Amino acid sequence: DAQGRPFLIVGDSAWSLLTQIGSEDADLYLEDRQARGFNTLLVNLIEHKFSDQAPRNILGESPFLDSQDFSSIDHQYFNHVARVLESARSRGFLVLLAPAYVGFSGGSEGWYQEMETSGEERLRAYGRFLGGRFKELNNIVWVHGGDSNPPKKSLSRAVADGIRDVWPDSLHTVHNNAETSGLGYWNDQEIPITIDTLYTYQPVAEKAAALALNKEKPFLLIESRYENERDGTPLRIRIQAWQAMLSGAAGQVFGNNPIWHF
Repeated sequence: DAQGRPFLIVGDSAWSLLTQIGSEDADLYLEDRQARGFNTLLVNLIEHKFSDQAPRNILGESPFLDSQDFSSIDHQYFNHVARVLESARSRGFLVLLAPAYVGFSGGSEGWYQEMETSGEERLRAYGRFLGGRFKELNNIVWVHGGDSNPPKKSLSRAVADGIRDVWPDSLHTVHNNAETSGLGYWNDQEIPITIDTLYTYQPVAEKAAALALNKEKPFLLIESRYENERDGTPLRIRIQAWQAMLSGAAGQVFGNNPIWHF
């Protein structure tokens, strides 16, 4: 952590926390997860598909006045975001925050098509807004990409560059396609990865041990099977978590359906 003390990541996937529920229910969720020993949350800053009113939040607020222009900020939306993130910070949560979730194959789940339309200059302006708006929160690691190895890397990079323009020591990582680690697709000249990520549906121990051989960066298991999805049984969930921990990971992120989309 910031004081140099070892920090074990015990994460919960809370992708739709900022959009699907209001502040009161968010506090209820945070209190519950804190009581269960979680200290990290994986969250979408802006939703394209998985919340009921996407891209609007439950209050009817949209992140952008024009969804094709990432620089057309609706400040009311981000005021709500700030309230929830501050509540998480006050409880000691690290937030893995996705500023522009790309989505599987650049399709309707994420923002890739709108990012292409908006262009790098506006995406960088969006990043600068985020850096300025949230730089006082010391509990954020920005998570770029999102279930994708985007063919046009410069789009996600523009957001990261914008954040770093005003928040030079901000922390960043990526969420790639399954079976692709963060450093397996990006380098520090593109996005400066603070902590590497493992995303796999294969036996976790083998994949984690391979990443552990890279002493340059720590890594976490950012995603594998979610509970109640496909073969996400309680046994499978325990196996993948412990295999990550016993094979060199700095922690792991758990996921549950329906909790992740509330």
